Amino acid sequence: MRYVFFLIVSLIIFNGCEHTGDTFSLYPPDKQPTLSVSNIKDSILYTLTIPKSTFENNDTLTAKLIAFNESTVSVTLYSSYSPNFYTWSLKNNAGRTIMFGPMGANNSIRYIPINSQRTEMLYNLNQVIKDTSGAPVTAGSYMLQWNLNDHGNTYLSFPLNIKIQ
Repeated sequence: MRYVFFLIVSLIIFNGCEHTGDTFSLYPPDKQPTLSVSNIKDSILYTLTIPKSTFENNDTLTAKLIAFNESTVSVTLYSSYSPNFYTWSLKNNAGRTIMFGPMGANNSIRYIPINSQRTEMLYNLNQVIKDTSGAPVTAGSYMLQWNLNDHGNTYLSFPLNIKIQ
Protein backbone atom coordinates (compact mmCIF):
# COMPACT_ATOMS: atom_id res chain seq x y z
CA MET A 1 0.00 0.00 0.00
CA ARG A 2 2.87 2.33 0.83
CA TYR A 3 4.30 1.80 -2.66
CA VAL A 4 0.98 2.58 -4.35
CA PHE A 5 0.75 5.87 -2.46
CA PHE A 6 4.36 6.70 -3.38
CA LEU A 7 3.63 5.85 -7.05
CA ILE A 8 0.54 8.09 -7.16
CA VAL A 9 2.36 11.03 -5.54
CA SER A 10 5.31 10.54 -7.91
CA LEU A 11 3.03 10.53 -10.95
CA ILE A 12 1.32 13.71 -9.80
CA ILE A 13 4.66 15.47 -9.33
CA PHE A 14 6.04 14.05 -12.58
CA ASN A 15 3.02 15.35 -14.54
CA GLY A 16 3.57 18.87 -13.27
CA CYS A 17 0.59 19.23 -10.97
CA GLU A 18 0.26 22.44 -9.10
CA HIS A 19 -1.39 22.90 -5.74
CA THR A 20 -4.07 25.57 -5.95
CA GLY A 21 -5.71 26.13 -2.58
CA ASP A 22 -7.32 22.89 -1.44
CA THR A 23 -7.17 21.15 -4.82
CA PHE A 24 -4.55 19.98 -7.26
CA SER A 25 -4.59 21.04 -10.89
CA LEU A 26 -2.91 19.02 -13.61
CA TYR A 27 -2.03 22.27 -15.39
CA PRO A 28 -0.58 25.51 -14.07
CA PRO A 29 -3.01 28.45 -14.55
CA ASP A 30 -1.08 29.85 -17.53
CA LYS A 31 -0.95 26.44 -19.26
CA GLN A 32 -4.64 25.49 -19.19
CA PRO A 33 -5.61 23.72 -22.41
CA THR A 34 -7.82 25.56 -24.86
CA LEU A 35 -11.11 24.18 -26.10
CA SER A 36 -11.87 24.41 -29.78
CA VAL A 37 -14.32 23.40 -32.46
CA SER A 38 -13.66 23.56 -36.20
CA ASN A 39 -15.56 23.52 -39.49
CA ILE A 40 -14.41 23.60 -43.11
CA LYS A 41 -16.04 25.60 -45.87
CA ASP A 42 -14.56 26.25 -49.31
CA SER A 43 -11.05 25.04 -48.31
CA ILE A 44 -10.97 27.28 -45.24
CA LEU A 45 -10.70 25.64 -41.83
CA TYR A 46 -12.47 27.88 -39.31
CA THR A 47 -11.67 27.26 -35.64
CA LEU A 48 -13.31 28.79 -32.58
CA THR A 49 -11.19 28.57 -29.41
CA ILE A 50 -11.75 29.48 -25.78
CA PRO A 51 -9.01 29.29 -23.13
CA LYS A 52 -10.91 27.17 -20.58
CA SER A 53 -14.20 25.41 -19.98
CA THR A 54 -15.01 26.82 -16.54
CA PHE A 55 -15.48 30.50 -15.83
CA GLU A 56 -16.34 32.45 -12.70
CA ASN A 57 -19.29 34.81 -12.68
CA ASN A 58 -17.98 38.22 -13.89
CA ASP A 59 -14.95 36.58 -15.56
CA THR A 60 -14.10 37.77 -19.03
CA LEU A 61 -15.42 35.42 -21.69
CA THR A 62 -12.75 35.26 -24.36
CA ALA A 63 -13.02 33.53 -27.71
CA LYS A 64 -11.10 33.68 -30.97
CA LEU A 65 -12.22 32.67 -34.42
CA ILE A 66 -9.34 31.95 -36.78
CA ALA A 67 -9.23 30.84 -40.41
CA PHE A 68 -6.65 28.54 -41.98
CA ASN A 69 -6.36 28.49 -45.77
CA GLU A 70 -5.98 24.83 -46.78
CA SER A 71 -6.01 25.58 -50.51
CA THR A 72 -3.02 26.15 -52.78
CA VAL A 73 -4.06 29.69 -53.71
CA SER A 74 -4.55 32.89 -51.72
CA VAL A 75 -8.09 33.83 -50.72
CA THR A 76 -9.64 36.98 -49.33
CA LEU A 77 -12.18 36.78 -46.51
CA TYR A 78 -14.35 39.60 -45.28
CA SER A 79 -15.23 40.42 -41.70
CA SER A 80 -17.12 43.09 -39.88
CA TYR A 81 -18.54 43.54 -36.40
CA SER A 82 -22.07 43.19 -37.73
CA PRO A 83 -24.76 40.47 -37.43
CA ASN A 84 -24.59 40.23 -41.23
CA PHE A 85 -21.16 38.59 -40.79
CA TYR A 86 -21.37 36.79 -37.44
CA THR A 87 -23.44 36.35 -34.30
CA TRP A 88 -22.68 34.77 -30.95
CA SER A 89 -24.76 33.88 -27.92
CA LEU A 90 -24.39 32.31 -24.51
CA LYS A 91 -27.44 30.23 -23.53
CA ASN A 92 -28.30 28.34 -20.36
CA ASN A 93 -29.63 24.75 -20.28
CA ALA A 94 -33.21 26.00 -20.60
CA GLY A 95 -32.30 27.77 -23.86
CA ARG A 96 -32.49 31.29 -22.42
CA THR A 97 -30.00 33.70 -23.99
CA ILE A 98 -27.81 35.21 -21.27
CA MET A 99 -25.46 37.20 -23.51
CA PHE A 100 -25.24 37.87 -27.24
CA GLY A 101 -23.49 39.96 -29.82
CA PRO A 102 -22.56 41.89 -31.72
CA MET A 103 -24.68 44.80 -30.57
CA GLY A 104 -25.75 47.09 -33.36
CA ALA A 105 -24.17 47.09 -36.77
CA ASN A 106 -20.83 48.22 -38.03
CA ASN A 107 -20.75 48.96 -41.74
CA SER A 108 -16.97 48.92 -42.04
CA ILE A 109 -15.76 45.76 -43.75
CA ARG A 110 -12.28 44.39 -43.20
CA TYR A 111 -10.63 42.54 -46.09
CA ILE A 112 -8.45 39.69 -44.88
CA PRO A 113 -6.13 38.15 -47.47
CA ILE A 114 -4.91 34.70 -46.43
CA ASN A 115 -2.06 33.07 -48.31
CA SER A 116 -2.01 29.33 -48.92
CA GLN A 117 -1.35 27.30 -45.76
CA ARG A 118 -1.57 30.41 -43.55
CA THR A 119 -3.78 31.40 -40.62
CA GLU A 120 -5.46 34.73 -39.82
CA MET A 121 -7.64 35.79 -36.90
CA LEU A 122 -11.12 36.90 -37.94
CA TYR A 123 -12.70 37.79 -34.59
CA ASN A 124 -11.64 38.23 -30.99
CA LEU A 125 -14.27 38.31 -28.22
CA ASN A 126 -13.52 39.75 -24.77
CA GLN A 127 -16.65 40.39 -22.75
CA VAL A 128 -17.42 40.26 -19.04
CA ILE A 129 -19.88 37.48 -18.22
CA LYS A 130 -23.01 39.36 -17.21
CA ASP A 131 -26.63 38.72 -18.05
CA THR A 132 -27.70 41.35 -20.59
CA SER A 133 -31.07 41.65 -18.80
CA GLY A 134 -29.31 42.65 -15.58
CA ALA A 135 -30.25 39.42 -13.76
CA PRO A 136 -27.44 37.60 -11.96
CA VAL A 137 -25.76 34.78 -13.88
CA THR A 138 -26.30 31.56 -11.96
CA ALA A 139 -23.85 28.68 -11.74
CA GLY A 140 -24.44 25.97 -14.32
CA SER A 141 -23.78 24.69 -17.80
CA TYR A 142 -24.00 26.99 -20.79
CA MET A 143 -23.67 26.77 -24.58
CA LEU A 144 -21.50 29.28 -26.42
CA GLN A 145 -22.82 29.42 -29.97
CA TRP A 146 -20.87 31.25 -32.68
CA ASN A 147 -22.32 31.58 -36.18
CA LEU A 148 -20.69 32.83 -39.36
CA ASN A 149 -23.24 34.57 -41.52
CA ASP A 150 -23.64 35.59 -45.13
CA HIS A 151 -25.94 38.61 -45.22
CA GLY A 152 -27.60 37.39 -42.02
CA ASN A 153 -27.96 33.73 -43.09
CA THR A 154 -25.91 31.26 -41.05
CA TYR A 155 -23.52 29.11 -43.07
CA LEU A 156 -21.27 27.77 -40.28
CA SER A 157 -22.04 27.21 -36.63
CA PHE A 158 -19.66 26.51 -33.73
CA PRO A 159 -21.07 25.28 -30.39
CA LEU A 160 -18.91 24.97 -27.25
CA ASN A 161 -20.06 23.92 -23.74
CA ILE A 162 -18.82 25.89 -20.75
CA LYS A 163 -19.57 26.06 -17.05
CA ILE A 164 -20.02 29.12 -14.89
CA GLN A 165 -19.50 28.75 -11.17
